[in-house]
Amino acid sequence: MKNQCFLLAAGFFALLLTSCAPAQKLSNEGGFRPGQKMHYRLTEYTYTQTSAFENEGMEIPGSTSTQNKITDLTYTVKRVHPDNSVDLELMFTHIYDKESDDQDGETEYDTDNATPDSLIDLSGGSLAGKALAYNVLINRPFQMKLGPDGKLVSVKGMNAAWDEMEERFMEESPLAATMLKNMKSQFGDEAMTVGQSDYWSYLPDKPVRVGSKWKKPYQYAPLRLSGSTTYTLKSRDNKQARLSYITKLESDKKNPGVLDMGMIKIRYVLEGSGTGTILLDQPNTTLRRMDQKMTMSGPMQVKTSLTDWITVPISITLDSVFERVEK
Repeated sequence: MKNQCFLLAAGFFALLLTSCAPAQKLSNEGGFRPGQKMHYRLTEYTYTQTSAFENEGMEIPGSTSTQNKITDLTYTVKRVHPDNSVDLELMFTHIYDKESDDQDGETEYDTDNATPDSLIDLSGGSLAGKALAYNVLINRPFQMKLGPDGKLVSVKGMNAAWDEMEERFMEESPLAATMLKNMKSQFGDEAMTVGQSDYWSYLPDKPVRVGSKWKKPYQYAPLRLSGSTTYTLKSRDNKQARLSYITKLESDKKNPGVLDMGMIKIRYVLEGSGTGTILLDQPNTTLRRMDQKMTMSGPMQVKTSLTDWITVPISITLDSVFERVEK
């Protein structure tokens, strides 16, 4: 009993010391040098399930699908400006994507064994679109800009890549214009800036201490959802800082975004939430690892050239790990 009381008292005293510690900046200012390379791997697992629904008096069964995706990318510091803003080069060096569902079977694409652009049939649906997108991304330098506070300002170069593809494929397929426009909206400069913000725009604007919380806007570009993330500083020492976070997001119910795939159009009216942790190397606050689990559910609405909008109940679970690797 005495030992338990002692441990409780010691724990309370440690908590008191931590909570009374002065707030400090959590910033990557000074953490970059020209020529520095940072290698990361993003591992994603997505599980999607649709429920049975009725269409024109017919019962349509539900389905399940999974996606395993690995993306390797490298950031290279090109210039550090006097105001501490940073120019980076972003390059995707490898993408592996494996999907399976209980209706269409399994598909797999590896950029190490890529299909040449000239052999991609754009009428081949989502796999053709992905193959084209990955070919555009791989081993192509994109320009990133971080502000003086270390937060992402922009990613550029994606729009130019898609403009090249559009010019190349426009005459080959009547679906090319629509599909490439959709690919550009999903993988263009704006979408890429939103996606990369997850890894560069979470740091607090003010000094913080253990237990401090702060909120940032959040967007999930693939499904056009938006909301906010609340971060909490859980621990910090001279080697590492640990954050936890909670995300809430939803579609714009009055004006949901439409994914135009040519003969098929899809819009989502979803709500979701997520949790995760972030490990930051100290003292320069560079990202070591980010874990995330996200769940989303609600109606997915599908329209084809032969049907009006059909509502399909859908749920999506996403598990991802973004971690620094040594090369």
